[in-house]
Amino acid sequence: MKKQTASVVSAFLLILLTYNSLYSQNGWQVLNSSYNSHLTSISVIDSFLVYATGKDLLKTTNGGLIWIKINIDTNYTYLEVSFSNKDTGFVLARKTSNYNYFLLRTLNGGDDWSSIQFVTGNYLFLNLQAKKNILFIISQYSGSPFPSAKLSKSTNFGLNWIDVYHAVGLGIYGYFKNDLTGFLVPTSHNQIRTSTNGGFSWTISNIINEYSASFYGLNSNSSSAYCFLTNYLTGHTKLIKTSNYGISWDSINSNIYSGIGFFTSNDTGYCYSINRIYKTTNGAANWTQNFFAGNVINKIEFLNSKTGYAVGNDGLIIKTTTGGETVGIQSISNDIPNEFSLLQNYPNPFNPQTKIKFEIPKNDFVRVVIYDNLGKEVKTIVNEQLNVGTYEADFNGEELSSGIYYYRLVTSGFSETKKMLLLK
Repeated sequence: MKKQTASVVSAFLLILLTYNSLYSQNGWQVLNSSYNSHLTSISVIDSFLVYATGKDLLKTTNGGLIWIKINIDTNYTYLEVSFSNKDTGFVLARKTSNYNYFLLRTLNGGDDWSSIQFVTGNYLFLNLQAKKNILFIISQYSGSPFPSAKLSKSTNFGLNWIDVYHAVGLGIYGYFKNDLTGFLVPTSHNQIRTSTNGGFSWTISNIINEYSASFYGLNSNSSSAYCFLTNYLTGHTKLIKTSNYGISWDSINSNIYSGIGFFTSNDTGYCYSINRIYKTTNGAANWTQNFFAGNVINKIEFLNSKTGYAVGNDGLIIKTTTGGETVGIQSISNDIPNEFSLLQNYPNPFNPQTKIKFEIPKNDFVRVVIYDNLGKEVKTIVNEQLNVGTYEADFNGEELSSGIYYYRLVTSGFSETKKMLLLK
């Protein structure tokens, strides 16, 4: 086995200034990765340690302030990353010159990597999931004579593999919530398969005829799971849910039926569709837009109910430590205002807290920024997609000195600035 040491000689350290890297401590924060290639996968180990993959393998040890590019081999494209703990992790990679796929493994937190050739051939989709010391890989083969898919499992860190499920002429989507319980959805069958023994046997549940899984969202913390389904003939979509490990599935009347989800509890979950993140707090019955990213989102993963990351095209990395919720901004009316408006803060003068009210007559991306008397940006208190209505944002100037400050409302087609006075 060839052993490779992660080189940081060509690593780039992205030392980020607070004003540029974290737009706000509320909602979702856009991290300035200074990375321009598409990112396709992310693995969140704890609040500070995160890996992301694309053309390169990126790592942060301080919650996204600094990202290191780890060069295991410049001939690889990195497809998927999954860590089972801070020391043990796996990366699925492909040689850029051919269709040889390799499993890269570290047992010491990324300091050293070993390479194991996994498969060779024209594979459309490969999904890697590490659960404790068990490794699962879903592979989709598009070659002759028939396309096929399989679920492979390793119990010795990728040295040996057994196929626990194989489907000819089909693709499969799947998810394992731990080393024992998992779900598989063949893409052209009206069935969902559930295993509670690591894939050695499967229970089949029938679902709606003519629907097949295109995207899935599964809760990793309980017996609940959600699956997004699509009828490829009509394009109609459907959302179904199980609360008993897949024994039965029920349709959900929901206002959103597309996206790839991640659920942090029975009721709270997130899904993304193109460049938007949506959130539900009532078991997927209703979804509201939680964030507008601008670029296409490719993967989302949460550590717990509050902390989550997402990656996407053109180096997009975003993070939340509040479950996507903005703290310190309240919607005080859903009535449609006649026009955009920024009202005078109150109280004014203030010490050290004040409230800033504004009105938006259409759904838009909104920023409220505080500047000092020299025009230097000192804080951003709103930076997110908001629905039509009237809002009130809190501003605390405890760390600032007395003086004149300005606050500015900025949307896609409107801006307005007002003055306020901090007296201590």
